[in-house]
Parts: sequence; structure tokens; C-alpha cells
Amino acid sequence: DVVWSLPMNNYAWSSPVAVYEEDGNAYVIVCDSGGYMMLVSAEGELLYTIGLGGNIEATPAVYEDMIIVGTRVESICGVQIK
Repeated sequence: DVVWSLPMNNYAWSSPVAVYEEDGNAYVIVCDSGGYMMLVSAEGELLYTIGLGGNIEATPAVYEDMIIVGTRVESICGVQIK
């Protein structure tokens, strides 16, 4: 059964990535073809969106408090998780 779903304005080519806080809270990072990176709660609530300027086809990588992803506008973006 589908527990939740998130309507999107653009398609997602990359896979979502789960990130966790030290206390165990879970979040999902979702990127789309419109160049947006979204932070979604584990319960499916859209918490934050940031525009990165171009289509995101790559699955983001997470290292400590940074999300790194490449875009189709020839840039690699690092977004700090706060």
C-alpha cells in the first residue's frame, strides 16, 4: 500500500536519498528535472525547496552535512543541511 505520495511539478530522473539526524529523525532528498532540490519529511511533508538552476538527473550524494549533486547546466552544487 502507498503510505504517502508527493505531487511534483516536474519529473524526477534521479533516485531519492534518505538522510538522518543524530536523534534518528529521517528526511528524504528529492531532485527534479526543473532544477529543484526538495527536503521532504519521512511522513511525506514538503519542508523546503531550493532551485539549482538546471535539470538534475544525477542522484545526490550526502556527506556529513552536505548534499552534492550535478546539474545539466554544467555545475556541481553543494547544499548544506541545517
